[in-house]
Formats: sequence, structure tokens, C-alpha cells
Amino acid sequence: MLAGGVRFYLTELHLAPHETRAINLRNLRDAQTPDFKKNKIPAAATEGGVSWIRLDEVPVTGRVVVISRDGGVASAYDCCTCPCPASYQGCVIRPPPPSCLGPHAIMQCSCTATYQSCNGADSYFDETGSATWSCSNASVASFDSTTRGLLHAHAAGSATISASYSGIKYQVACPPQPCTGGCIATQTTDSGSSTCNVQVPYSVGVVKTVVQGAASCASGQAGWSRTVYLQLYDQNTPAQPIQIPLINMADSIQVDQPNPLGAGNTNTGSHNTDNWGQWPDTYFLCSTACPGSAGEADALQYWTANGNPLRHANLVIYKCGSITVDGK
Repeated sequence: MLAGGVRFYLTELHLAPHETRAINLRNLRDAQTPDFKKNKIPAAATEGGVSWIRLDEVPVTGRVVVISRDGGVASAYDCCTCPCPASYQGCVIRPPPPSCLGPHAIMQCSCTATYQSCNGADSYFDETGSATWSCSNASVASFDSTTRGLLHAHAAGSATISASYSGIKYQVACPPQPCTGGCIATQTTDSGSSTCNVQVPYSVGVVKTVVQGAASCASGQAGWSRTVYLQLYDQNTPAQPIQIPLINMADSIQVDQPNPLGAGNTNTGSHNTDNWGQWPDTYFLCSTACPGSAGEADALQYWTANGNPLRHANLVIYKCGSITVDGK
């Protein structure tokens, strides 16, 4: 269906012999439910076009009924103008490369098949459940034995994930039309592939400062406060951001000696990553030696991701007028 410049796909409808199926386009519009390509019929759409194709070599008749608000009915009939069903063109893997996930995570992949009618119009169908899935490196990731397209990550590394699907290509037996020779069907198998990179959380870095300035301290003390956004990075060189949400990040801070500023009671806790693999954190120092001291307190900040310790620890340097994390 095409309405308001948006193409909405109903995907496949399976009809029994002599079955008539009614599809209420207004209900589809009002429900605002996306199709498999995340498209929605515009809520304000009042007109549009409907097209359909055959995937099997059987006769089908389509009828479009328009009901106006005052009860008038207008009907239009459409017998498919293509002499043969739409032909299978290929299968596209989603998500596209590079697809990234953490160790022991899972990701649902999909295979979208393209069919083309005789007039060159493409239609798309989700064939994830019918495709055959494979992974080039089972030590990095493997597909579920029950759910088609469900990928399980195992260890850091890269692998090529593939899906193959068999469809039918049609051609007219005796072009040009009209003729009664029917259609020639040829079974064809096509494969699609994508690169899967399994990332292991390795380090944390500052991506931006939200706010910083003099800390609010108890009487007789002064210091510094800095709120930042942190990013989770993987094991690669150079490190790549892990953009996965809902990873629980927790930290602990150990202040080294000597500690001329008497830094203590450091603010630690936990926070989940957002869709970009980032989260906020606040560093602060209150000391009786501030603001006059030029000394510093050095500390190591240790992180865990979902309870798993990261191999890299951040160097946090506290001063009366600044706080840096790994030099930033």
C-alpha cells in the first residue's frame, strides 16, 4: 500500500482455495502498527494506492472496495496484469554489516526476500523462518538450533553470518503475449551474508563533560566536582565503542598514598548504558586543604560490566581546581 509517500507492506497472505479475505485498510492506518520494515501508514492518510502480486502459479482476483462516510460504496476490480507470478530476486541479511554484540549476548537476524513482478515492481517478504543459517566461526558465534536466525555470541572476534533461501523465478513460456503457454518456473537459491563482530568490554573513557566547577562542601572544606558521560570500549586497537544498551556498569575507586588532600568517600555506584553504550558519572573532591593546596590525590577506578571486571583501570587525578580521568 502506498499512502502519503510511505510504502506499507502487508507481506504474505495465504489463501485457501475459493477463500475471500477482507483487509480493512482504515484499521491498519489507525492502529499505527509498523510493518516489518518499520514503516507506518500515515495517520492522516485519506487516499493512496494498493498493489498486489502472486507468488504461486494460481489465478487470483483482487477487489478494492471504498466506503465513504455517507455510506456510499465504490468498487474496483483488478485481475493481475502479469501473466506469471513475481520472481524471487534474492535475500538480504539484517542487521547489515558490521553487526556488533557482546559476549554471551544474543541477536535476532532476519532474511528479507525480494520478489519482482513483470512490471519491475519489488515486493518484500520476511523469510527468516524458512532460510538456512550458518556462521563461519563457531568459536565466535553460532545460530540457535531451534529459533531460525537467532545468533549467540561466544567470544571476541569476527565471523561471517550467512543465510540461504530458495525461491522460484518465472518467465512466460511464449512471449510476447497474448499466449496460452503458461509460465516456466525455475527453482533458484540465493545467499546473503553479513559480518558479525563480537566485542568484549575492555575499558571506559570520557566522551564529554556535562558540568564542572567548585564542589558544594561542608564548612571548612572546598574542592571540585565534575559530571561526565562515559563510553564503554572494546578490546580492539584502536578501541571501538560498544553501543549496546542496558549493560550494568559498576565502579570502585582506590585512592593511592600519599594522599595530601585526604581524598576519601569517593562516589561510586552503578548505572546502565544507554543505546550508545554511554552513561553519566560524577567525580568530586572535598578537602580541608583546598582551595590553597597545589597537591593532588591519585586514584585507580575499577569497572565491571554486568559483573565482569574490565582489564583496564582508569587513573583519576583529584586537585582542588580540577579532576581528570586518564588525562582527560
